[in-house]
Formats: sequence, structure tokens, C-alpha cells
Amino acid sequence: MQLFYVIEFGYLLQPQRIRKTLAFQYYRANFKHSFYDLDATKKEKNMKLFTARSLVAILLLAVTALGQSDRGAITGLVVDQQNQIVTGTTVTLTNTATGASAEITTDESGNFSFPALVVGSYQVAAERTGFKKFTQSGIQVEVGRTSALTLTLSPGDVSETVTVTGETVATLDTETSDTGTSVSRRQILDLPVPLTGSMRNPLNFVILTPGVSGSIPTANPDLRLNISGAPTASAEVYVDGIPTADTGSSGNISSNHPALEAVGEFKISNNSYSAEYGLATGIISFTLRSGTNDFHGNVFEFHQNDKLNAFDYVTKAVAASTNREAEKAPLKQNEYGFTLGGPVYLPRFGESGRALYSGRDRTFFFTSYSGFKFRPSANNFALTTFPNRF
Repeated sequence: MQLFYVIEFGYLLQPQRIRKTLAFQYYRANFKHSFYDLDATKKEKNMKLFTARSLVAILLLAVTALGQSDRGAITGLVVDQQNQIVTGTTVTLTNTATGASAEITTDESGNFSFPALVVGSYQVAAERTGFKKFTQSGIQVEVGRTSALTLTLSPGDVSETVTVTGETVATLDTETSDTGTSVSRRQILDLPVPLTGSMRNPLNFVILTPGVSGSIPTANPDLRLNISGAPTASAEVYVDGIPTADTGSSGNISSNHPALEAVGEFKISNNSYSAEYGLATGIISFTLRSGTNDFHGNVFEFHQNDKLNAFDYVTKAVAASTNREAEKAPLKQNEYGFTLGGPVYLPRFGESGRALYSGRDRTFFFTSYSGFKFRPSANNFALTTFPNRF
């Protein structure tokens, strides 16, 4: 049985700005007091309060810092039609699924950057006095990849808008050094996964990517993966930026892997990855799905039954040699569960009016549950018993 629960805040689009804001408010709240003119009792109370605030601030800063390796980034340059840089342009990035947005101003070189973005589809808008507003949609952010954009502004009134649609960003990542393969949510749903007597493991997809070799995926494919010629059990697996380390065997997530329905995308980095990883010869990064402004969910059941299976060769051969009717060994395998995601909504009970709290464009949740039952058996054609007379 597996249960995953994720709560995500819209402001995580710009974690660096949030960290600075939190740190400024924290220091302003704690260092405006003086401890030297207080008596011993007040000093002790103030010290306890100071310690509590310190722990809260550390936790908040840690939360915004986690999960960077499962994110992507967008960088870009703003130019005019003569290919001259345009400084002071306001660039706004919006997640089309959640409505969360971030805003930044281009520097003196006309560059802008949005780091640590949640995987998904985005829209970018650029505004500058004396130029038409520029918008481009359908920008896909993938795990561990940095998309580079060039926004071209046209002279005109700011009330006019130039919209770019149907243009895809180049998949060649020129901003990072690592080489690898990204597998999208659509591919995860379309590619077949074998039922092998264990829960469906997302690592089954890794063996289909270039540079990876190993045995045919079975119940535990984790320990038989060779990434870029490296020995087995030398990879590292990250789930939402958190390493799932196994001290006995690195990269083994056979007992604690996320359900396939909870995985939004994953990337395998074969080599030349950044120093933030280390301690491995292959990096596999999974990012879990997130809630959006609309409620979405599903219920699933994967069933394997001996009544639906064909006779294997050994069973048919033994039955033919002994003049008996072939019988299948009983087998029952069930994998079932559900997913649900959407905005956090707290209704107001007993009163009419607006909700107590609505998380649209701000706070989202996603939860998934997966259960598994496996009841195998086998025909023993060599079974012998003592004769009755003994």
C-alpha cells in the first residue's frame, strides 16, 4: 500500500525572492528587541521566543529550498526587430494550469531568468513602453532542463499585443551540461508496463532510454540497471528533489517507489550532470503531479487472472505426456487505487457567502493511493506421496 500527498503553493515559482522576503521579515521581527535591559525572567522568555522563531524561520527557508532537482528553468533575451537588446522590460511568466505567476525586469543586458519552475506549460508576456505587448504560450518546462527564449518586441502602443502561438521551444538544452532523456506524462501513460508479480515500477521506463542496459524489467528492475556502462546499483533516484537513498544498494526503490499515476514526468541524466548531485554514476529524477485550478482525479484497477492467461508450454507438454487435461495454476494479481488533485478549498459551514478559504491560483493539493495484492501458485508435476500401505 502506498499513499502520497503533496501540497503546493503558487509562490514557489520564485523561491529565491520568497527566501529573501522571509529572511528580511524574520530578522526585522527578532532583532528589533534588546535583551540587555530586561530582567532575568524576561530574558528567559525572550530567549525561548527567539529560539521558537528561529526554528520556524529555518523550516520555512528549508521548505523553499527543497525540491530544486525536480524543477526546470526558463531564461531568455528581449530584443527589438533590429536585434538590439531592450532593457527594463517587464517579463511575466504564468503557469497555465495553476494560474501562479512571477514577474521580473530584464537587466542591462536584456536578459531574464526564472529558475526552479514546476514542470508544466507556461505563458510568457513582455511589456515595455514604446513597444507592443508580446505574449507566447505553450512553453513546456521539463525536469532538469533550461529552456532558452528570445522575445522580439515590435514598435507600437503598449495596448497592442503580438501573440505567438504554435511555436515550440527548441528541445536542445544549451544552458546545462548534462546529457539524458526526459519522459513526459503522455509517454508514461502510453508505454506498456509488464505485470510481474509486483507493483508497477516507474523504473521500468528507464531501461527504454538510450545509454541504459540491463535485464528485462521484472518485479525489481532497480538492481540490474547499467547507466552509461557503470556497474549496477550505482545510480541515485530523486523524488521531487529528495534523494531516496538506500544504504545497502544505491538506486533501489523497489519498496518505496511512487505509483505510476502519481508521476508527472521524469528525467534520467546519463553523465555530465551538475555538482548538486554527485555520489552516483546516473541520476533518475521523478517529479510528482500537482493539483491545478480544476479538480481532476481517476480510479484505476489492473487485474491479472489465470482465467485470462494462456497455457504455458510446460503445462501443455506435461499434460500431453501424462494423458491428462491441462490445468492452469491459480493466479490472482490486483493493483488498484485513485488520484485526486485540485485547489485547496475550505467551505464556510452554517453561513451563506464566500468560502472560508479558496486556493485558486495560490494553494493546491494532490494525493494518490495505490494498493496491491498478489496470490500466486504453481503446478508441481514432480510431486510424489507415500503409498497408502505405508
